Amino acid sequence: MKKVLRTTCVIIIVLSLLLSITACSKSGDGKKQTDNNVTQNQGTEKSVEPPKPVTIRFAWWGGETRHKATVDALEKFHDKYPHITVQPEYSGWSGYFEKLLTQFASKSAPDLIQISYANANEYVMRDQLYPLNDFINDGVLKVKDLPEVSLDMFKIDDKYYAVPSGIMANAYLVYNKDIFDKYEVPYPREGFTWDDYFETARKLTKDTNGDGKTDIWGTGNIFTDERVFFKMVYEQGGRLFSDDLKKVKFTGPEGVEVWTLAKNLLKEGIVVPPEIEASNPPGVDSFRSEQCALEVIYAPAMYADIKFNWGIAKLPKTADTDIHWTVPSMIYVMSNFSKAPKETAMLLDYILNDEEAGNILKMERGAPPNKNVRNNIASSLSETDKNVISIIDNVAQTSTFSIEPYPPGFIEVLNLLIRESQQVMYDKKTPEQAMKDLETEANKVIEKFFNEK
Repeated sequence: MKKVLRTTCVIIIVLSLLLSITACSKSGDGKKQTDNNVTQNQGTEKSVEPPKPVTIRFAWWGGETRHKATVDALEKFHDKYPHITVQPEYSGWSGYFEKLLTQFASKSAPDLIQISYANANEYVMRDQLYPLNDFINDGVLKVKDLPEVSLDMFKIDDKYYAVPSGIMANAYLVYNKDIFDKYEVPYPREGFTWDDYFETARKLTKDTNGDGKTDIWGTGNIFTDERVFFKMVYEQGGRLFSDDLKKVKFTGPEGVEVWTLAKNLLKEGIVVPPEIEASNPPGVDSFRSEQCALEVIYAPAMYADIKFNWGIAKLPKTADTDIHWTVPSMIYVMSNFSKAPKETAMLLDYILNDEEAGNILKMERGAPPNKNVRNNIASSLSETDKNVISIIDNVAQTSTFSIEPYPPGFIEVLNLLIRESQQVMYDKKTPEQAMKDLETEANKVIEKFFNEK
């Protein structure tokens, strides 16, 4: 009995030891498995480093309202991308481009720059601008809601070098409603032709005090405005430049005909004489001084403070041809010396496409080029700005016309155009002689830039 009992106790002890060993073995395997899982997880989880801080410089010109709105938008951009600091470099118009020229020469130009659309080609020819294609293709800079015609103006050798900071119609017709109402003349309407324009001007040319001298002219001297000149040249089947942009073409028969018309209307007495225009105080033109009933301008905002009632309309057309186009008010370009091109493209995308930025900037650089942003801000605008956007949208929807790119040296060419048109208006040259001289001098200017290359 004692033997059986002893045997039974031994068996129980052995079984207990086996169970203990098994449990420990399983516990050890489980810990090992857990340790393996932790090790695997640690191996697959990669730490994400925050973006490195970047500072980019943004240069523009303008007045106080533009400066404030732009700085406010830049602060919102920094809130969205805290690692990107934008250093604003803003000033007035005077000296802006001279400073920029020096900065490019020393390879210290800002990353993002606001420039005139008229001289972009000069910077491209000097290899000073960064092509935007990579950022467009990668989706960093979205352009699908921007006007294609404005983008194509700065597409050279299949590379995009600029985007519009704002857009506008090629020009606008403005009219003094008080004068129209007083003499019961209908306002300009949709489909208004140049013949309608000049006939209206005849009706509104008045001697108001009976002294035998004209006191109100029907129209300002619209023919010294290159936008009117270019439009009329196009509507007669002409063009502005050769395909290679090395020669002017607007000095042909179409250009002579425009200046001949201008001279004849001036002699007729329905256009404000140039000596009257010149006698006005600085910053005061004949429309502002109520000396004319009709005028053509490029920026209606310049009349925002006028006290009399005035309206805005689309430019007239010829009887058979209606050519209108939109142009950038200004453009944004990226310096080829930028050390942070991607971040600069991100800023550019924000300014152009983000509704938050649009609500801040509004019309500070013309109508927003992004149609969605434009629609979003429309309800908060003044009546004048609403009319401007309405005309721009009308032109964008009804016209497929695209103006030619401008050659390098265009600003100098433009100054020559204005100078020679004044020679015609002051009766110092015939239209034919002025055009001949303009062609010679303009082609020299363009040739100079191509020779620099």
